[in-house]
Amino acid sequence: ISELLATLDGAARRQFRLLRRAVRAYAAARGKNARFKDSIEQAQHLYLENWTLAWTIPPSILTCSDSHTCNDVDNTDLLEHYRSNSASLLKLTLRIAGSIRASANRINSSHSRKLRTTATRIKRKARKMYRYNVALTNTVPATVTQCS
Repeated sequence: ISELLATLDGAARRQFRLLRRAVRAYAAARGKNARFKDSIEQAQHLYLENWTLAWTIPPSILTCSDSHTCNDVDNTDLLEHYRSNSASLLKLTLRIAGSIRASANRINSSHSRKLRTTATRIKRKARKMYRYNVALTNTVPATVTQCS
């Protein structure tokens, strides 16, 4: 399960990095980066929260001997919170990609086609990453037994 937690951590980081890439693409199109400063800060907060959640989940499933008392730890709330943060990152990224596409529609140049393609790729990748994160959280055990 430790490898799975590391994968959850990495998946959250990839979502955050895609959002930053979308902001850079928007800045290249419009020459403005400040418009999405709040989005970047919010995305960083969501990423760090998901990183923390990923490492809050107990790393192993144990079988207790008779001399130890066993506790079942429920991960459902942590996993649901991770999914919620991942969905928020998706929404932010899609909003920025939509702004890139809108900017491309406003300008008449050969560059506009490239911007539309970039926006489409970012949207596709963001949705794919979100689906991957949800599928990944579904593989994490909902309850884990810990010995004390």
